[in-house]
Amino acid sequence: MLLYKLLYFLKNNATSLRLALQEVLLNKGYRKFSRLIADAYLMRDISSSDIIHCQFSTLAPRILQLKNLGFIDKQPKIVCSIRGYDITNHSYTKSSYWQTLFSGIDTFIPVCQNFESLLRNMGCEKPISVVHSPINVRHIKSSPDIRLLQNPVRLVSIGRLVEKKGIIDALTALLLLKKKGLVFHYSIIGDGKLRQSLIDYVNAQKLEECVEFMGSLPSDRTLSILDTSDILIAPSKTAADGNNEGIPNVLKEAMLMGLQVISTTHSGIPELIEHKKNGYLCAENDPEGLAKVIEFVAGNSQQWLDIAKHAAATVMAEYTPEKTTEDLIEAYRAALS
Repeated sequence: MLLYKLLYFLKNNATSLRLALQEVLLNKGYRKFSRLIADAYLMRDISSSDIIHCQFSTLAPRILQLKNLGFIDKQPKIVCSIRGYDITNHSYTKSSYWQTLFSGIDTFIPVCQNFESLLRNMGCEKPISVVHSPINVRHIKSSPDIRLLQNPVRLVSIGRLVEKKGIIDALTALLLLKKKGLVFHYSIIGDGKLRQSLIDYVNAQKLEECVEFMGSLPSDRTLSILDTSDILIAPSKTAADGNNEGIPNVLKEAMLMGLQVISTTHSGIPELIEHKKNGYLCAENDPEGLAKVIEFVAGNSQQWLDIAKHAAATVMAEYTPEKTTEDLIEAYRAALS
């Protein structure tokens, strides 16, 4: 297949093929050259497009390389989404990576205002349009007016079991509350490299009777557990390697379904949650502060209805596919103009 693609470019774009041979094959070896030719062949008809949208910044250098070598014409505008992995995958010390993107990308599309600020602070002078990630509001039942406090209070967290999700902080907070007499059941949905260490912590602290690790579950099963829970805990925090969240979709889903949502003042989360209006916030990496918020929420169920209605209204106003599609179209128009 590589030979076929080489013959194709030898006939249709010999100049770009020669430049690729000089820049990649002679300097970086066969494997990177093979991937470059595969990329170029896959996108051989893309030059007639108005916009090329890189859904992750890690894809952008490959597109820019194709454009610089002439495999892609100068016509298409290149836009690039920026999510949590993107903005933290390459630290600020790796300025050459970001300067390449800042010089080659026409418009950046971060998923939250916090990432827009980070891009500006890193030196980005290109147009930036914030476009939030939507949730499927047709698939998720909105029921903010029927949820009542259960005994034991049912808590849930959903996400990969990695450091930035802060599950260890939730477990530490619940250990403090158990000692104060709170009766609860905590379901943890998700899997990841920290699973065993978290299980070991639960066993060591004798929390196994009230904490359940449910592993990765399909969407319908996850939604059914959310539907029977009282409070969602999302104690997000900055990981040791700098990894950040954007605005986790699970927060939006839980808010739409009528749960009380507790999270942290991490990254873009305060753009979604307004403390004591449509949810609750505490400082990140603060189990004691998290415990106080959980205790307050569990002890003030008379406020749940008002909080839940405001939460559902927030999601329906800003995070539907219709709203985010309108925002994306406006970002495209800005890029073209």
